[in-house]
Order: sequence, then structure tokens, then C-alpha cells
Amino acid sequence: MGVVLNIEGKREPASIKDLIDLTAADMGRVNELILSKAGSDVEMIPEIANHLI
Repeated sequence: MGVVLNIEGKREPASIKDLIDLTAADMGRVNELILSKAGSDVEMIPEIANHLI
């Protein structure tokens, strides 16, 4: 016996908020690591890295 599902009913809009909330702390640590490795004697390199993060 099959099951019939109503796929045209109302649904919550798609959102990645839960995923963002779950990974926010780790992403912050990744950004800190990238910035710590972006140092350079060339003046523009750290400045550009800060704009990318």
C-alpha cells in the first residue's frame, strides 16, 4: 500500500540559519587563523587579507 503526501501545502521557507548558527564559532576561529597567517612584510598583503575576511 502506498502513502500519498500533499506536496503543495504550506511549508517554511528554506533557510540556512540553523547551519550558520551551528558553525558560527568554528568559522570565527577559521577567520582568526587566516588573519594570523596573513602577515607579511609587504604592506598591502595584510590590508588585503583583512578585506577578504
